[in-house]
Amino acid sequence: MSDWWTDFADNLATDLAPLVALFGEAPTKQYLSECLYPTDIVIFATAPLGIITTIVSAIRVYGTPSLRAFIGRAQEGVGTAEAELCSSTSRDVCELYNNGGFTRVFGRPKLLEIVHDEEATESDFYQKSPETPPSAGIYSFEEYLKTSRNEWRELKKSFEDEERLSSLFNSGDAGSSDSSTSPSKFAPNPNLSLNVGLKQRKRHWYIAASVFGIILQSGVLVWAAIARYYYKFLRDDLQDVYAVPMTFLGTILLCTGIALCACLVEKVTKERVFEREFPSASRIYWVQPGTQFVGDQAFDSFAYTHRKGKLSKYITSWKEKRKEPQTALVWAAISTTSSGFVLQFLGLRACHSSVAVAQLGATLVMTAVRSSLRTKRLKESEVFLADRPEFYEGHELDWLSLNIGNLSRYGRFGWAISMARYHRQGKLSKESRKLFDENWEPQTSSSVYQLEKTPMIGKNVTFEIILVAVRSIARSLARAIEDTAKILFTTDVVFEHGWNEAFTLLWAVHCSPDNARPDIDFKIESSPWSSVIGTRENDRNIYLSLRRKIDLDGNSEGKWRADEYELEAVLGIWLWSLKEAGINGHLQAPLRRIISAKSNPRNNANVILDFELWRAGGGFNIIETRQPALNSNDFRLFGWQNVSADVLEVGDFTMLEVPALTKSLPIMCAQEIYSLFFASMARIIRSIGGKTTVRDAKRFGLTNTNICRIHDAFVNSGLGPVEDAFTCIIPALRLEGKLPLGIEILPAARKAAESHIRDGKWVEAEQLLLWALPHTLQPETNSSSEEHEIRQTELLNHRRLLALALCECYRQAAFRDAKLYFAANGILKILNDPIFETERHVPLATEGDCRLTLVGAVR
Repeated sequence: MSDWWTDFADNLATDLAPLVALFGEAPTKQYLSECLYPTDIVIFATAPLGIITTIVSAIRVYGTPSLRAFIGRAQEGVGTAEAELCSSTSRDVCELYNNGGFTRVFGRPKLLEIVHDEEATESDFYQKSPETPPSAGIYSFEEYLKTSRNEWRELKKSFEDEERLSSLFNSGDAGSSDSSTSPSKFAPNPNLSLNVGLKQRKRHWYIAASVFGIILQSGVLVWAAIARYYYKFLRDDLQDVYAVPMTFLGTILLCTGIALCACLVEKVTKERVFEREFPSASRIYWVQPGTQFVGDQAFDSFAYTHRKGKLSKYITSWKEKRKEPQTALVWAAISTTSSGFVLQFLGLRACHSSVAVAQLGATLVMTAVRSSLRTKRLKESEVFLADRPEFYEGHELDWLSLNIGNLSRYGRFGWAISMARYHRQGKLSKESRKLFDENWEPQTSSSVYQLEKTPMIGKNVTFEIILVAVRSIARSLARAIEDTAKILFTTDVVFEHGWNEAFTLLWAVHCSPDNARPDIDFKIESSPWSSVIGTRENDRNIYLSLRRKIDLDGNSEGKWRADEYELEAVLGIWLWSLKEAGINGHLQAPLRRIISAKSNPRNNANVILDFELWRAGGGFNIIETRQPALNSNDFRLFGWQNVSADVLEVGDFTMLEVPALTKSLPIMCAQEIYSLFFASMARIIRSIGGKTTVRDAKRFGLTNTNICRIHDAFVNSGLGPVEDAFTCIIPALRLEGKLPLGIEILPAARKAAESHIRDGKWVEAEQLLLWALPHTLQPETNSSSEEHEIRQTELLNHRRLLALALCECYRQAAFRDAKLYFAANGILKILNDPIFETERHVPLATEGDCRLTLVGAVR
C-alpha cells in the first residue's frame, strides 16, 4: 500500500504542484490589473499561481525589444499591454460598461463622471464672473477637492517609495522627478473597474490575507524541515542532502521574483487613493451614453451612483509616460523567478511527497483567497438605464438631470415647459425688467438643467452630436435665434429706450416641475386657467441667454451668441419628460399651435383677417375652437403665450389654432422655445421697421421687409418651413401691437374692397373694410407739430373714404343681390359702432385741403 501511495504522490503531487503554479493566465492577469498596495503584491507572491504569465507580463510592460520579441510580442503596442494588465486609463485605453461587466477598450469613447453636492449653497447657483459659470453643486472630482468641504483625504501611497525602488536598479533615474507624478495628476478617463465594478473591502481583510499567505507558505517550508529532520522521511540517497535547502531557497527566490514582476507591472501606473473622512451629502455619478461603437462592438446606456455615504474610497489610476526599459530590474525579476521555480521544483521532488501535496494545497488555498478578495462586484440590479438601453438612448444626460439627487426617492421627477405663460399687456418698466426674484431659493427644480447647461465636466468629455438626441435641433434653434437677433439689431428696427445698447438679453421659459406625484402624465397642453390669478406652487422660470461682447469702453460689439448648452438642456429635458410620460415617438394626437384667442366676436371680428393678410402664400387654415376642454386629448396645443390674460379671465372665448405642418415633436418644442424668445423680443421693440407693401393687390396681402428677413432666418436655420415661421412670429407682433400698418396701405385696402364689391363678394369686402377702419385711428397725443396735423388729416380722409366704401358695399348688396339682412345688419353696425361716431359730423377732406395744409406747414 505504501508503494502505491509513493508512486501516486511522486507521479502526481510532486509534478502537479509546481506545474499548476506555472499556469492560470486569466486569474493572474485579472489580479495584476487590480494590484494597488504592497499587501496585494504579498498576497500575489505567496504560493503563487500563473508564473509564466507573470514573467511574460513583466516583459510586456518593461522589457527590451529583444525580450518582447522572445515572447512573441515584438510588434505589440503599449496600449494592448495596458488594456490587459494595468488598472489605468489613458488617451488610448478607456473602460466602458458592457452587459453586466466592465470592458477595457481602445480609443476615446465618452464617459461622464461628476460629483453632486446636495448641500450646495445659494451662491453656487450664480455666476461669479463672465468666465466662470455657476457650479450649481456639480463638479468633477478634481474640482470638488478644491472646494472647502474637505471631505476626502488622500491616502499617502507616496510616489517617492516607488521611485526609490526604481533607483535601486537604475541609478541614473534616482534623482529625476517626472512631472507626471505631480500630486495634482488625475487619470484622463474615469476608472470604472476600480471605483464601480470592484467593491473594495476593508484594509484589514487584505492585511489578514497577506499575513495568512506568509504563514501558509512558511508552514509548507516548516513541514518540509520537520518531515526531513524530525520524522526522518528519507529516500536514502543524495536527494536527502539537498531537498530541504533547495526547497527553501527555491521558494524564497520564486516568491521574491514573483513580487518583483508584480512590482514592475504595478509600477507602470500611478494611482491616487482618496478616502472619505466623514459622511457627506455628495455623491458621484457615472453616465455612459448609449450606442457607442468601438470597432464592431456596441456599448449601451449605463448610469450608476453609490448609496449616500457608501463610497468610502475613490481611486484614480493613469499610465506613466513611457520610459527607457528597466533592463536590470526586468532581468533580476526574470532570473530570480526562473531560478526559484527550478530550485523549488527539484527540491519538492527530493522532499517527502507530503511536502509537494502541502505546496499544492497552499497554492489552491491562496488562489481561493485571492479570488475571494475580488469577488464582490457590481450587481446588474444596481445599474441604472441597463433595463431598456434603447429607450434611454440619446437622453442619458436628460435622465441624469431629472434624477440627480432623487434616485433614492419614490417615483420619478418630471419637468415640462409650461404653456400657461399667458400674456398680460402693459408697458415696460424698471420693475418688469427685473429678471430674478430676490426670494428665490435654489431647488432641484430650478437648477435641474445646470448639468447639461454647463459644458461637459472633465477632460475629453464632449458627447458627439449622435450621442445626444436633441443636439442638432438645439444648434438649429441657436442659429435661428442668433440670426433673428442680428436682423433686429442691424436693421431699422426701433427698440425701447436703452435696449439697443444691451449686451446680454435674458428671456424666461416657464417650467412646471413636479415630483410630488410620481405617476403624473405630463402633457404639452398644460392648462393655463389655473394660473390666471396666480402661479402654481412648483412653477419656476428658466432664463435663457443671448450675449454679445463688450469693448474696453463698455460698449456692446460683435455678434449675438446664444448658449447652445442652455438650449440643448431645456429642449432635451422637456422632450425626455414627454418621452418618459409616454407621449413621444408616434404622436398620439395631432399637433396644433395657438396663434390667438378672442372673447368678444363684435370687438374681435378682425382677428382672423389680421393673420390672413400677413400669412405668406397661405398653405394652412385657421381653425376656431370654442374654449378647449381642460383634459382633452384630441390635440396637443402649443403657443399658449399668444393668449392674453384678459381673454382667459373672461372664461368664454374662442381659440384660433393652426395645424402644425411639422409632425416632429422635437421640432415643435424647439419652435415653441423660439416663439417664447421672439415674444420676449417683441416686448422691447417699439417698431419693427422695414418697408411694408401690398403683396397682392387683387387678394390684398401684406408683407414687410424686416419680417421677411426674420422668416428667412427661421427657414434657413432648419427650424421649419415658412408657415411655421409665420405662427411663431406674427402672433407675437400682433399681440404686442407691433405689426407694421403704414398709412400707405389704406388706399390699397380700399381698392381691394372695391374690387370685391364689383365681383359681388360682399362678405370679403366687408371684412377688409372693417379691418382697415380701426387702423385709421391714431392714439391721442399732446403733439401740435404740423407733421402730426397733416397725418391726422390724411387718416381722417382715409377713414371717411373707407366708411363710404363700406356704405356702398351694403347698398349694392341690398339692390344688386337682394342681401337685405346682410345690408341691414351692416347699417346697424355703422350706427352703433363708436368708430363711426365722428364721421357723422366731419366733412370729407379733399385732396386740395391736404395740399393747403402742406403749403402752410412749409411756409
